[in-house]
Amino acid sequence: LFYLFTSVPPCLMSGLAGPLANSFGARRVLGLGLALQGFFTLVGPKDVLGLEIASFVLLGAGMGVVDGTSPAILGQLADSKFGGTGKIYLMSNIAVQSGFVIGPILGNAVVEMDGFSCG
Repeated sequence: LFYLFTSVPPCLMSGLAGPLANSFGARRVLGLGLALQGFFTLVGPKDVLGLEIASFVLLGAGMGVVDGTSPAILGQLADSKFGGTGKIYLMSNIAVQSGFVIGPILGNAVVEMDGFSCG
């Protein structure tokens, strides 16, 4: 059930990100999405159920905004810096995939060094 709180808002917000970016500017909307993700990742305490659900929903909304606006910004960057080639998309994909590999490795290393306690 909690997965729905982080999976439905990105789907909705990625569709709204385009019109928002056209109205307010893609970089501004992208910054808002990044701020939403960062703030609601750090908001606490997470032992309050309502706060947890709100964090999931707004974190998901930030994810949708970032996913909806970043391709347009990458397209502009590809035209201006890389002569319209797809190199920027390749670099973006490598960065995302590297995060999927490096993130869990570093997370496990931190837990092993510092321990993990709950409660």
